[in-house]
Amino acid sequence: MWLAVSAMPRPVSGAGAASRQAGGFSRDTDRKWEFEFHGGGTMARNSTGGSPAYLQPGQPFRTIANLPSRRVSSWYIGDGGLLLNAVNEAFGFSERIRLLDTVAVGRAGQPESGGSFGLRLGRDVTSRLGAELTVDYSLAHMAFGRTALAGIEASRATFVPAMTAPLETSQITELSVTSTSSVSRPKGQLFITGVLNVSLRNEGRFIPYVSGGAGVIREMGDSPAAILEGNYRFVEPAGIPIDESDTVVLRIAAPAFVGVAGGGIRYYVSPRWGLRGDVRVYIDGNADNRLDLTPQPADSSSSNAVMASFTAPSLQFVSFASNNPSAPRSSLSGPRVRDYRSFAGSGIRSQVNLTAGIFWKF
Repeated sequence: MWLAVSAMPRPVSGAGAASRQAGGFSRDTDRKWEFEFHGGGTMARNSTGGSPAYLQPGQPFRTIANLPSRRVSSWYIGDGGLLLNAVNEAFGFSERIRLLDTVAVGRAGQPESGGSFGLRLGRDVTSRLGAELTVDYSLAHMAFGRTALAGIEASRATFVPAMTAPLETSQITELSVTSTSSVSRPKGQLFITGVLNVSLRNEGRFIPYVSGGAGVIREMGDSPAAILEGNYRFVEPAGIPIDESDTVVLRIAAPAFVGVAGGGIRYYVSPRWGLRGDVRVYIDGNADNRLDLTPQPADSSSSNAVMASFTAPSLQFVSFASNNPSAPRSSLSGPRVRDYRSFAGSGIRSQVNLTAGIFWKF
């Protein structure tokens, strides 16, 4: 006698067997490395917090007419603009320079969104934990906002009439006053970050995960900066030329280090490759405003000439440079200023990078 049994289920064991039972799919766990190419977009949000830091007043001195003046570092901003406007008021003129202070001591930078693409190289540490290095290039960047650009243009445009008005009251000749501006902006940002990914499951085709880590941001191309350059030159009554220049650089300086948080989901098309959707939030501090001021009083004339206005306060122009501390000084003879933080940003800036990509296990 024979006993026959058919259609008996085959025993299975292990994680791969469990996966096959769940959906007939088993990932290739022997391949620990992963490479990915992805693309997407970056959306940025900036904090409005921060505190201003105004420039210090210029050093006072007496002109050759024994009237008060001050040694300033720029006519565009700070005490120099206040001095020039006060002189025009003393003359009875309506011309005023629009001070750059309104831009320099506030949040001048505005984040802009843009597309992104990048590469990832990862390695499995355990069945649920993986380490990953990501390099992303994003067209998103920091730039001057509309209000800041309007303020920069107002300072540039009002320099010429404000400086021309008092000079035209003197008996000078060949007067020329110019004011120019230029604004640079980055081409994008490079994100280089390292994260740890924690998988929320380790079986099946769909593997959700969360991420955390840190990295650096590097601006590509020129950093956001506005340059104002003013110049006036003339020949004073004795025939001696005087030529002075005033340069202001206002830069937006964002932090270089970021924290990273996010997550996503992998979909395995086959045991060795698949698709991934990912969202990452880059978190850093708000941007600062930085100032460089470069006054260039006349220093090329072989003849000595000094000219001062009969107003209180007074403007004084000098055709020569001297190391003698008791020699006459131009009003535009204040110290050079380098990397002055006129606005200290506070709060958090966040940039959200949404990407979709394809990965390979090897």
